[in-house]
Order: sequence, then structure tokens, then C-alpha cells
Amino acid sequence: MLPFSGLRQQPRRNLREVIPLEKPFSLTIDPCSLCNFRCLQCLHGDGESRKLFDLRMMTREHFEGLIDDLRAWRGPKLKVIKLYNCGEPLMNREFTEMLRYAKAADVAERIDLTSNCSLLTPEVSEKLVEYGLDYLRVSIYSPLQEEHERITRSSISVDTIYDNLRRLREVRQKRGAVKPFVAAKMFESLSDEENRLFLEKYPAVADEVFLEQLHNFTDAEGSDYLGAYYGDRKEEALRRTGPAPPAKKACPWPFMTLTVQSNGDVLVCCVDWAGHTRVGSIFESSLREIWEGETLYEFRKMHLESRRHENESCRGCATYLTDGFTVDNVDGVPVEQLRRKE
Repeated sequence: MLPFSGLRQQPRRNLREVIPLEKPFSLTIDPCSLCNFRCLQCLHGDGESRKLFDLRMMTREHFEGLIDDLRAWRGPKLKVIKLYNCGEPLMNREFTEMLRYAKAADVAERIDLTSNCSLLTPEVSEKLVEYGLDYLRVSIYSPLQEEHERITRSSISVDTIYDNLRRLREVRQKRGAVKPFVAAKMFESLSDEENRLFLEKYPAVADEVFLEQLHNFTDAEGSDYLGAYYGDRKEEALRRTGPAPPAKKACPWPFMTLTVQSNGDVLVCCVDWAGHTRVGSIFESSLREIWEGETLYEFRKMHLESRRHENESCRGCATYLTDGFTVDNVDGVPVEQLRRKE
């Protein structure tokens, strides 16, 4: 699960009862699709997958234009803006100014960041607190240096990451702030001892610490990230995930969220690294036009009609089945409900 116990939550709305939404509940914006790690379970660790992706920084100009677009879109605020997707956001030197601009625009109830925190410098820590980042999810790959290097294929010290988080907490305390709420997560390692070390170590620098089950993302292009990560222990990892979740025919994400890649492409799915769920571009249309447009309508219709196999990324995806990513179920929602009544 991806818990948010440190944040004040509004009563949850049943998605199937409020479709179609006037606006998405959440928007993912990728400030940078580059990464300083080459993790085994990620497109950045797979040379063939990286060839599929447009690796670049989002410019500050384009980011601010996107936020201005949101500000001009009347209606309720977004529930959350997630400033991350396929890369390490802090590689973009404009990241903290992007955060400042998004917070000042007041277009979302919450702004999140996911980072490996290897680049969380003293200056960045000060600005994350000053500008009011709401939630920081930290990707930890191991508390053990050797295992960390095996997974990330980087020589960055685990102590550096830990010290960066310790310093962020000190900045927060010095300022008398409560944000950002820091959640440290690590993929299930299959080593009870390694899991224990992580769960015992990180509460000193994080507000919440938890283990996450690794999944195979969209399984596009025949990728096997579980196999790359766990090797010959893949079957054991699958057994540890427990019983299969209840089957769903339709993915809820097309009805509640959008993802803007660093090159301006707008996708339905935040883990669609191959880009097969593209429904527009911020350089061709406004977000509102994309959200209300025929391309996304047809995509939603495809899911409600149990035709997700027609999309290359959706065909082999199991991500939407896990409660850690979505608890909603829109199976059985009539297609006629998609047309907003004026």
C-alpha cells in the first residue's frame, strides 16, 4: 500500500458514482525523465526500454505554461499534483522554482515529490520546506551498500542519502514546519534481515516507513522487471505477494488522472513508459481539451467495453489491479455515463 497517514484526507468519493469528473483528481508532471541511477527494475536500467523514451528535462517555461493552463481551467482544485514520473526530478536544476510556482498558483490541494534523494542538497532542502512541498516519498533500494549498488548500479553511498534526509528533518524542525511529510519506502527484498534493517533505521529520518511489493509495470515490449530485480528468486517474490487481487476488466486511471511527460506528451498512465496511452500534447491542446476530448473518450470507452487488450501497454498490465495503486472499480459503468450532461 502507499499510505498517507500523515496527511489530512478528505472523505473518499466513489469514482464510479462521480464519472465523468469535471477535472482529473490528480495530475502527474515529469520535470525530468533522466535519472542518475540505473535500477534493475526500471526503464533506466534496461537499454532497450530507454531507447523507447524521450529523455530530457522539462523547461521551466513549459512547466509554468502548464500551471497557467490549470489556473485558467475553472472548477475545483486538483486533489494532488505529482512532480515526478520516469526520472529523478531533482536532476532538473529548476525543480525548486517549479515547485514554488505551482504552490503559488494554488491549483491543487497537495503537491507530492518522489525522489531517490541522492541530490537532496542543503539548498534544495531549505527550499522544499520554504516553498511548502506537502509530501516527499523517498525511494530506498537497500540499507546495505553492496545491495544498493547492485540494484541502482550507482556508487552513491547509502549514508549520503540517509544524511540528506536527516538534514531535511533538521531544516523542517528549525523552521517549525510540519511539511514535507516524509515517507521512505523500499521494495520487498526477500531478505527478512534486510527488511528489518530498513524498517528499524529509517524512522529516525522519515515520518513513515513501509515496504512495497514490486510489480511489472505495464509489461509493455515484453519487459520483465521482476526477473531483472529478483533473478532466480522471482517465483518466490510472486508467492510473497499473496493471493491474486480480484480481477477488474477496466482500469480506473483513465477516468481520474493524467500524466504529462517531460516532452509535453499527455498519457493516461503514469507507468506507461512506452507511451502507448498517449492522448495528446500540451503543445497542441489545453489539458481541458484533452480531458474532455474524443481521444480520451474513446480510450475510456475501450476499457469499459473490456477491450483493453487493444492497447499495447494496457494489454499486459496488472498495476491497476493492486490496491496499492488504486482501490477503485469502474467495471459495469455504462458507456453512456461518460457524456457529461449540460
